[in-house]
Amino acid sequence: MELNHYSRNDTRFECQYSSNSSDRITTQSSQDVPFNFCYLVGNSNDKVTLPSLNSVLEMVAQNVFLDFSSGFSQYKKLVRDNIRKQWASPDSLGYPQNFIGFGLASIQFPIQRVLQACASRLAGQIVTWWENPTPAPGAMRDLVQTEILPSLHLAESDSQHQLLDSVSLGNSMKPYTKEVADWVANLRKRRNDLNIPFENLQRFISVEQEKYNPHFSDDDSDPRRWSDYFQKMWDNLNRLKTQKRQELRQTVHNMIEDRFRGPKFVRQFLEVLLEVFNNYRNQFDQERQKIFLPKEQSAANALQVLLKQIDNHAKQFNPLNKKAVIEEDFNGIMQALQSIYTSKVEVKSRALGVLLLDALKEEINSLIVDLTAFDQALEILQTQLIERERIYIGETGTLTVNGILLYNFKDIYQVFNQILEGKIDTICQTISHDILDDINVRFAATHLKKP
Repeated sequence: MELNHYSRNDTRFECQYSSNSSDRITTQSSQDVPFNFCYLVGNSNDKVTLPSLNSVLEMVAQNVFLDFSSGFSQYKKLVRDNIRKQWASPDSLGYPQNFIGFGLASIQFPIQRVLQACASRLAGQIVTWWENPTPAPGAMRDLVQTEILPSLHLAESDSQHQLLDSVSLGNSMKPYTKEVADWVANLRKRRNDLNIPFENLQRFISVEQEKYNPHFSDDDSDPRRWSDYFQKMWDNLNRLKTQKRQELRQTVHNMIEDRFRGPKFVRQFLEVLLEVFNNYRNQFDQERQKIFLPKEQSAANALQVLLKQIDNHAKQFNPLNKKAVIEEDFNGIMQALQSIYTSKVEVKSRALGVLLLDALKEEINSLIVDLTAFDQALEILQTQLIERERIYIGETGTLTVNGILLYNFKDIYQVFNQILEGKIDTICQTISHDILDDINVRFAATHLKKP
């Protein structure tokens, strides 16, 4: 109200601004006003609220400083000159119009952009943490064969056959090779318990073999029509395909999360594992063709000879060494029977083992594709974050007032590094868990939504 009153042309008052006569206003100077223009200063706008009078005074001081020293001051003077004619005449109500705002009034630190640049840098460090560039061990093959595969129950060596035993596992939770050994041992026991006469041994053995032989039939091309032992092995194969593929994938996921392993380790592991499984596959084919099929045939031929031989020896009258000769024949027959049926199991387990290895190799190739996509996604993300950081630095990192750099990003990053010192693993783990939790929530919301 006062400003309006003293700015009206018909208001008369006396005032001496300085010792100069030109700075004196009297009641006779009808055209004089207390000021050519007047800044109206408040403590808030839609962007900021100043908390105290000192803050307002600081803003005024900054504006005065900028008005006299910055390049922006020339622009402000031009604006005032351009609108001076508008100030000279009152508005429609007769009130003066020579009130203006500061425009550029204060220097503010671009905190949001600095935070965005620091956030981009931290995100880039998290991506590097995910990449986990831990060097893979030189003796990866030994690690695979002596540690990783045994943990997956897929190890194969001269001393253990985890994969083949898993395929040939019977209902009694023993491999069928042990079932055969138990059957032979039980046959020996029954012969002794029944005290079979020598002349009846051939018939006793033939009857028992005839009852046991149907467990090993695979003449039909449809596995569902195979004998019970081989059908169980086929069921084992189908179960193991799903189970071992899942376990292998989970093992890879655990390796990627392991700070002492990571993606580079996983890639070398998968490549070596593929080579190991190829060796297993070739080994199974060769053993089946060159060892166990010939062994089965040789044992079958020996069995026929021994059955005739024990019958002939039983009919001969030679009380001095007859028992020893018969026992030798009987032991030879038991060994031949065990060799026949064990070879059948070994042949079938290797044939099915090849199918299991093919399924696992398919999973390995799928994991390599996924790993490559993961590496590429991290590389793209890293590039985007570096570019994002560069943009924010470019927009604010060269901001100067009167030739003075408003802030130096080296100083910002120094503080940034000091804050993260000794905490980067904890921070990366926390943020990673938050991201995974968010992904799980989003996945559940997407895939469990009712139609």
